[in-house]
Amino acid sequence: MIVTISGPMHCGKTALAKALVRHYHSTYRKPMAAQLRDLLEQYQLPENRENLQTIGHGLRQCDPDVWVNAWIRDNSFLAHGNLVVIDDARYQNEVDLGDINVILKLNSVEQQYSRYETSDKFDPTITQIDWNNSREHATEKQILVPTAPVVAVVDTTSKSAQQVFEEVHYNIDARIEEPARDRDEWRQGAMNG
Repeated sequence: MIVTISGPMHCGKTALAKALVRHYHSTYRKPMAAQLRDLLEQYQLPENRENLQTIGHGLRQCDPDVWVNAWIRDNSFLAHGNLVVIDDARYQNEVDLGDINVILKLNSVEQQYSRYETSDKFDPTITQIDWNNSREHATEKQILVPTAPVVAVVDTTSKSAQQVFEEVHYNIDARIEEPARDRDEWRQGAMNG
């Protein structure tokens, strides 16, 4: 079963994903951007939001499914258990991979920047103007319409990571108890790959 988490930057997607991995012992966190980060490392490019957005978006112009296909081809996640978490679903085709979707919202730019300043992603060489510009990138402006059930829409503005986790995991528990939605087409292709 695949859980996708979508929302704006610094709304708590990765914190929630890590909490889910700790809670569900047979869970594997597999970000969409993993292959993109590998590409930046291979070419010794800095791993910053601007490079991730520019290269990721540029390759999507060649093939809109480039990152989804790379994610499916790297099927190592299938052996890690029955729950896989994508914590950076930013495009419709990425959200469509999910059997369960979680949407996080953050309604305060000040809170968003404050979270950035205290995160491990903080880069003191990036000005607040540059950071604001990254908020305007296409990856931050997508309006996603999940095709799978949405188990939670959470405004994280005034909630701790623990509060967000508690709100989400009870809803995921209920969904896990239901039979998993049939995803044989791509899952079988990934396993036989």
